[in-house]
Amino acid sequence: MMNNIITTAGSSSAASNNTSATRGAFESCVYAAMENALEGSTSTPMHNSQARDGTTYAQKLQSLTRLRNKLKEWSSPPILIHVAESLTSDNIIEIDIAETILSREEGATNAPQAHNRNDDNCYWFATLFNKNDKEYRKTEIIPGIRAACRRAGFKVNCHYNSKKNYIEVNCFRHKYHQEEKNKARNEKKQGGMKKATQQKEKKKKSEKPVNGMEDNDELCPVHFRVYWDVGKNRWFLPKVQVGVKVHCGHKHKDPSDIRLEMKDTISPTDMQIARDAFDSHINISSTQRLLETRTGETPSWQQVYQMRQQQLNKQKEDQKTSCDQLVHYLTTNDDISCTFLFADPETSLLTEKKKKAKRNSALTVEELTTPLHADEADSEFRAHKSG
Repeated sequence: MMNNIITTAGSSSAASNNTSATRGAFESCVYAAMENALEGSTSTPMHNSQARDGTTYAQKLQSLTRLRNKLKEWSSPPILIHVAESLTSDNIIEIDIAETILSREEGATNAPQAHNRNDDNCYWFATLFNKNDKEYRKTEIIPGIRAACRRAGFKVNCHYNSKKNYIEVNCFRHKYHQEEKNKARNEKKQGGMKKATQQKEKKKKSEKPVNGMEDNDELCPVHFRVYWDVGKNRWFLPKVQVGVKVHCGHKHKDPSDIRLEMKDTISPTDMQIARDAFDSHINISSTQRLLETRTGETPSWQQVYQMRQQQLNKQKEDQKTSCDQLVHYLTTNDDISCTFLFADPETSLLTEKKKKAKRNSALTVEELTTPLHADEADSEFRAHKSG
């Protein structure tokens, strides 16, 4: 960052002649504070030098720190989601969840009681969303909520309250990172692996706040709720609800920088299409573009690769004999060319199948079904006659 600071200060005179000069992702006030802090620097130590306004270099840095912290406090942009036009009409409209979130000081109250819920105080989900069980919430309701928040530039955690029938949606930084709990969970996942095959443990920095860590221990209070109406069998959002929509402790992210959760954006149908593509030897990049075309979302290459590996591992488990496993390995590896001879016990005919290594083509398998002894010289009749 200091390189950026020095470059900016050195080119300030040129930039002053061009008001539209590109100054990076920071606001103008940030650069002004940086330049003012550097203007007063001389051959004397920086912490003792003073700018023209009498402030020291250290004071300017403190001002810069405050500006940086200000970037970590921001109001949630529109969280757009599709709902029904009314309780009796399934015409789809788009609403902004952020507009429904208010504090109690702003006049927000709890969700309306069941007998008071109507089109005047509730946004209703379409009638097809008429179930409420663990699997249905996981595949149909929560993915839409997470996708909407991702488009708004932040990630969320969703927890269902079975006593009060609502989904609590919290910014993913609403709880501290628990190192011991994550370590125990990862060890449980690797319990069936041999020590020799275990990968070297990598120390990763958590995106969640860490209690006591400097500049990374502030919890984010953003939250809202999505409710279930037992009597009407419908999901709904109150038009005014108690919640928080101002983020703290982290910056707003570009949606493309937030890792896509496959389970939240790729439907079971599209998942099956991707598996069929893998079975047809379509490469990973092409399958990635196929999913992007169908869903409008772009999974990373690594995520599609992981999907393919999971499918190959499952297929490998289904192979019972060593021969089946060998055939599966040869036919699923795009780098291998091979030839197979299959015999039919009933007709005593041989079938030749060839597989060519073609990484960029779905047509990697050629089947030649002509019997090898179709020629008269190799036929059973010729052999009997010559005998």
